[in-house]
Amino acid sequence: HEGFEVCPNAIMLCTDIAARTSRIRLGQAANIVPMVGKIVSVEVKPGDSINENDPIVILEAMKMEMPVPSPASGTVKEVLVNAGDEVEADKVIAIIE
Repeated sequence: HEGFEVCPNAIMLCTDIAARTSRIRLGQAANIVPMVGKIVSVEVKPGDSINENDPIVILEAMKMEMPVPSPASGTVKEVLVNAGDEVEADKVIAIIE
């Protein structure tokens, strides 16, 4: 999403994310897929405690598999994708509290 590179304002970034899902609330972090691809595996489930940079999912894109890390430490509130799902860039895949 173009706004991520040019928008250092966290409020604007949260507004952009909130526009894509009604599930985000103040104090929560959204995990976003960086590019188009396929979810190979989901590494967490709701209720799991995670640290910043822990893998949330493994994404297959451009013939490579890569972990998509958590943007923050906390507890997984919701996972919005399943293994095998095709995802678009900037899709919210998990919510962390």
